[in-house]
Amino acid sequence: GRGEGDGSGSGRGNGSGSGQVGAGGGSGTGQAKGKDFGEVSELPDPSDGEFEQIENPAAAESREREAIPEEVREATKMIKKEEWEKFLKTLEMTANDYEKYEKYKEAVKTEIRELRVILEGLEAKQHERVWLKNQTTGDIDDNKLIDGLTGERAIYKRRAEQSPDSSLFQPLPKRLHFLFDLSMSMSRYAADGRLERSLEAAVMIMEALKGFEHKFSVKFSGHSGDSDDVPLIDFGEFPKNDKERLMVIKRMHAHAEMCDSGDNTIEAMKKGIEAISREEADEWFCFLISDANLDTYGITFQHFERLEAIDRRVHAFFLFIASMGNQAQKLEDKLPGRAFACLDKTQIPRTLKQMFLAAANSR
Repeated sequence: GRGEGDGSGSGRGNGSGSGQVGAGGGSGTGQAKGKDFGEVSELPDPSDGEFEQIENPAAAESREREAIPEEVREATKMIKKEEWEKFLKTLEMTANDYEKYEKYKEAVKTEIRELRVILEGLEAKQHERVWLKNQTTGDIDDNKLIDGLTGERAIYKRRAEQSPDSSLFQPLPKRLHFLFDLSMSMSRYAADGRLERSLEAAVMIMEALKGFEHKFSVKFSGHSGDSDDVPLIDFGEFPKNDKERLMVIKRMHAHAEMCDSGDNTIEAMKKGIEAISREEADEWFCFLISDANLDTYGITFQHFERLEAIDRRVHAFFLFIASMGNQAQKLEDKLPGRAFACLDKTQIPRTLKQMFLAAANSR
């Protein structure tokens, strides 16, 4: 601020830290920093659903960013990567963790059942082609030549798709990529339940998909200010037990606490869409899961429309599990049938069902 007296002058603060608006009314600048790996808190228990109402956290954040030299950005990126790798080496599962994961499963047990029913009922897009025998037209069936000599007419065979009652058979699995928002805003504003909803959604999806590995090939990744691709589960490496599933949500929780401010939402989804169809599949799906903290970074519905145009074979959906103000609702209105505001975990199975139905209707 300006000092009083004979002299005049002005100054600008650029302190590091949270980057929030200063108490004296000045604007805070600089990139907010995440925790060091030794400061990461324990994975919280699922709550009783009592959350705070956060009107519009984005209004309290300055959109200014200091012009950080590229070499400083790269050095910071390398330091953050080293910190993350150190943390991953410390991860282990305790007896208390087993109890905690059971609590997460219990919190979404109804939703798991609902989602399993939905996944089980999904039909194959591509049906296997088979030989239909005992036909009156087509290619002569060599095994029916003698029958033909006796006057039998149904001695032909022809290629066709399996009958509708066999539609649940899939020659190839559907490839599903879930991209979770692990940005700093997920942990900073966790009081409204956004981080818990994300962790519960991950548990719900992993538990619902158990035993369906023949129908679905699944990938989980995260996106944040630090990275557009935080590995969680890779295709062909679906978690085999509760320990592996718990490690997924522990990594999600820790990354949201350790990452610096910033956003890679669009870059993450672009990379996901471009990569998923490189392998043959029955269908391809990319599900972006976000807290809709997008205005701060100048992201609009047009960015999502451009994502959809990258590869029309890929079904791209956007699931907003929190909202800064009414951003999630505005995106849902602008992208009908593709974007969904889902601020209640009980809505997630039905919302995923809507997405699968939208994909089926677009064939």
